[in-house]
Amino acid sequence: MAKNATAGIAHSLVDNKQVTYVELAQLDFDAGNPRFGRTADAPRSQTEILDFIVNEFSVDDVLSSIAVNGFFVAEPLICREQDTGSRLTVVEGNRRLAACLILANDPGHVTNREKSNSSNG
Repeated sequence: MAKNATAGIAHSLVDNKQVTYVELAQLDFDAGNPRFGRTADAPRSQTEILDFIVNEFSVDDVLSSIAVNGFFVAEPLICREQDTGSRLTVVEGNRRLAACLILANDPGHVTNREKSNSSNG
C-alpha cells in the first residue's frame, strides 16, 4: 500500500498562494471545467468526472508514482474555496487528485472501472 499517499493532501489556494493540508474528502473536481465535458449542459457528478479523467487522461503513471513515493508536496494541488467555505475545488492537479482518490479507495469516488472489476472478481 502507498506510504501515506493521501493523508493530508497539500493544496494551495489560488488567491493567497498559501499552502495548507486538508483531508482528501474536502476536495472536489471542478464540475464546470470544460475539459471534463458536459451532458446536455448538465455538469457531471464527481464520480463521472473521475471516470472521465481515468479514461481520457490516464492516471496510471501518477497512481504508480504516488503509490511508491507518496504525494509530492512540492507540487501541491491548486484549489479555490467553494462558496460554502467548507470544501475546495481543485483547479490544477486533477490527475493527482484522481490518483489519490483511487488509492484511498474513496467510496464516494469509485470509478466505473473499479465497480466492474469488483463485480467480475
